[in-house]
Amino acid sequence: MQNEERINGLETQVRTLKRIVYGFGCVLLAGIVVGATSLQTVPDVIQAKKFEVVNDEGKVVASFYANMGGGMLSVSNKDGEVVVGLGSDEVNGGGVLGINNKDGKIVAGIHADENGGVARVLNNTFTEVVVISANANGGMVVTSNDKGGTLVTLGANKSEGGLITSYSGKGVALAAFGASPDGNGVAVTYDKAGKGITSITPAP
Repeated sequence: MQNEERINGLETQVRTLKRIVYGFGCVLLAGIVVGATSLQTVPDVIQAKKFEVVNDEGKVVASFYANMGGGMLSVSNKDGEVVVGLGSDEVNGGGVLGINNKDGKIVAGIHADENGGVARVLNNTFTEVVVISANANGGMVVTSNDKGGTLVTLGANKSEGGLITSYSGKGVALAAFGASPDGNGVAVTYDKAGKGITSITPAP
């Protein structure tokens, strides 16, 4: 009887020891996993040729990629039409921003050229009707009709003064108001052939 009690006692001790060893092993394994996770760091650089963002329907709504000029970011509407493009111009290497309507047709844009910045506005038939830009003399604003014919220009002239010119819409100047090289104001009108008719300057 005593032998059976001793055997039962030994079996109980062995089972208890197994539980202790198993529990210690689990704790050790968990510590290793947590330690390995804590050693992971956020990478300094992530590289790819293209990144895309999709909506719940799987349609691409934004993408960032490389083109011939450099980097380009495009944003699309829910129908997949690109409505905004921002990046590097492939022609002159400067920055460019394009705004499209819901159908993906461009209606406004900003880019850089050799003189500085250029802003363009198009109407709903995609004809350029307003341009704001820099030229060799300063700033310039050009407005056009719905056929693209110039109507009014506003800007700086060669005498470092202001100049407003009104056109027929067919490229013919009809009136001009500005500053002369001597600092006086000048008003000139033209006929439909572009020939000067009247000129108003300050009396001497």
